[in-house]
Amino acid sequence: MRSILLSALAALMCELAAVGAEDAKPVMGLSTETWDFGTLEQGQTATTEVEVSNKGNADLKITFIRSSCAACVGNASGASQVKPGGTGKITLSFYSKGLLGQQGKVVYVHGNDPVTPYKAVRIIGTVKRTPRPEILVTPEVLDVGLVRKGEGVVRTLVVENKGEVPLSISSASGSEACQVRLPDKPSIEPGKKLDLPVSLAGDKLNGLIQEYLTIQSNDPIAPSKTITLVGYAAAPGQASAPARGVTVSPVGEPVKVPGTGGAVYRSYQLANHLPAKVTVSVAIGEKALQKVELAPGQTTEVEVFRDLISTELSEKAVLEFKVGFAAVLPAR
Repeated sequence: MRSILLSALAALMCELAAVGAEDAKPVMGLSTETWDFGTLEQGQTATTEVEVSNKGNADLKITFIRSSCAACVGNASGASQVKPGGTGKITLSFYSKGLLGQQGKVVYVHGNDPVTPYKAVRIIGTVKRTPRPEILVTPEVLDVGLVRKGEGVVRTLVVENKGEVPLSISSASGSEACQVRLPDKPSIEPGKKLDLPVSLAGDKLNGLIQEYLTIQSNDPIAPSKTITLVGYAAAPGQASAPARGVTVSPVGEPVKVPGTGGAVYRSYQLANHLPAKVTVSVAIGEKALQKVELAPGQTTEVEVFRDLISTELSEKAVLEFKVGFAAVLPAR
């Protein structure tokens, strides 16, 4: 009889343990469901932190954060895993570039809560625009093509004032091989443009060209603009041959990503200087982001910003551009 009772008690304890294990689950909570960022000047960025709580009895994992538009960005690195009874923090950012007036956006925080797999945070506020200068430089990546080594090359950038008051350029400086001459006290009226000649010293170029030029102005939102110059410098005996290889160049200024302590580029320019079609696969770690095909001589811009911010970024994260093409290329 005693052995029967012990067996029954053991079976009951195992059953209770199994039921307890089945009932173990995380419960996600947020400290707020609405973030009012107030009033921003167009082009500025607002950032806030939202506390994530776990009122369940199993670990809560924040899997990803998605948004209703590109203006809203979330980073869950501070709350990727929250213990039962614990809290963590996610960082939300709102980028006001190109927006104006009353704003109403939504971000969705996804986790492993089986009952409520995601929660929404509504983002509201106002974007205003005070009359100001606004600089636009085109192109942001200047492909100078094939350059004869030792001869140099001159190309033209276009600086435009998209604002409402005059734009003043205070300086323009570049890397060692890059030179630019500004007119005296250059000022660009609203809606007007200025052609800016840029020269590359041929004796300082060899092989693939990747130089830069930085323009300083009185634009309060973007006081510094960096332009990348790419191409290929060949020796005189090789000058008749086209440039070779595939180049990858960042476009524009890097954007700070809250919660990471760093910044990322919104997009990259890819240029195919090979005589055959190439495939460029973009990935971060083991996560594939995009795949692009480039015809011979084709240049294209690849936007990676939204892919990057939906990934758990760290200082060790590596953005990879893997190039594939036929082993046997067409004869020149």
